[in-house]
Amino acid sequence: MRLSLPLDYAGDPRQAADDVAALEAAGLDAVWLAGPANVRMTAELADGWLPTLFIPERARQVWGTPLAEGAARRDKEAEAAVPDEFCELISLCGPEGYVRERVEAFREAGVTMLNVIPVGPEPARLVETVKGWL
Repeated sequence: MRLSLPLDYAGDPRQAADDVAALEAAGLDAVWLAGPANVRMTAELADGWLPTLFIPERARQVWGTPLAEGAARRDKEAEAAVPDEFCELISLCGPEGYVRERVEAFREAGVTMLNVIPVGPEPARLVETVKGWL
């Protein structure tokens, strides 16, 4: 038999961690969270969500806002964690001169094959252009 107890917490759900740890130490088998603040936190931090009493036709109406807010927060944090310089240095995007410099930097580092995903109205032409620089 499992033991389940409600935890009534009105603040930021992350601040309830000490209370949850105490309940787990006392033998509580699982901690279940509910409410918009917890759904928002789930969308921000968790790998998944196991909602109860879930009605697919009402999901967007009931959970849409907290899920979107949590996902936006996660996306913003993820974006902030990746420096712009990193994105610039690993890709072949930009003016021709810059892309040629990047191709040369990859060559000098010993790269023998580039994985190119052309973006634009004439992808075949872009691939041929880059091939010409190799």
